Amino acid sequence: DTYFFNGTEPTTNNRHRFYPKHGTRNVFSIKNMKAGQISGWGLTDKRVYEEAVSQLRQAKQPFHAHILTLSGHAPFQHAPDASFEEGIYGKKEAVLRYTDESLRELVESVYRDFPNTLLVITADHGEWPEEGFRKKNITYDDVRRHHRIPLLMYHPKFDASIQGIQIPTLATDVDTAPTILAILGIEPEVSSFMGENIFAKKEDVIVKYGEEWLSFTSEDTNSESLDGLTWDYDRKLSWARYGSRDLINPRRLSHKAH
Repeated sequence: DTYFFNGTEPTTNNRHRFYPKHGTRNVFSIKNMKAGQISGWGLTDKRVYEEAVSQLRQAKQPFHAHILTLSGHAPFQHAPDASFEEGIYGKKEAVLRYTDESLRELVESVYRDFPNTLLVITADHGEWPEEGFRKKNITYDDVRRHHRIPLLMYHPKFDASIQGIQIPTLATDVDTAPTILAILGIEPEVSSFMGENIFAKKEDVIVKYGEEWLSFTSEDTNSESLDGLTWDYDRKLSWARYGSRDLINPRRLSHKAH
């Protein structure tokens, strides 16, 4: 069975149409969840997690559930009755403490009720400048923070070859689905994924050009010298070029974190 849970209005980003159109049978929003405390854009993380676990206890297995929470997103508000110290990072630190506690409670519930679950924790974007998209002079560091996100995967019975490892290869959101299928041993009949299994990715070549870090796979360079590399960037297209030849496909472009 398939589920999507989010504590906002169902029309947010047209999710009430997008998810059913793409095969999600059960879509939950603030309109069809049990009422609870409001934080920022909608229901608190804990209320959404509670609803998800409650519904999944009745689900036909195996199931896929996508849970999108709100506390870690601007305006960065945790549950009204939660009390967390702001610390040196102010309000965001208190929100992160609440987010972390909520996630811990979810993980405990999931593995108590569904011990054979593959858990994936990620995000759709990172942090944007305080001024948001209104900022006039967006820097490379602004862009890097906005696109740098976590990707954590856990299963209590992971194969010893991948249990506890950290993968240095640069990856993006589009690599998540093919990686999950590979872990589950599922070979799609027809693959239309733009991404790839991160466990099978070729080694990245990392170069520093000026103050910028560029990354592309060794397959793209054919082991040529990178002397004379030029870097072109605008908001619509990014690419690296060696002489007159494009080295990388724009979708493969990534930046190495400093």
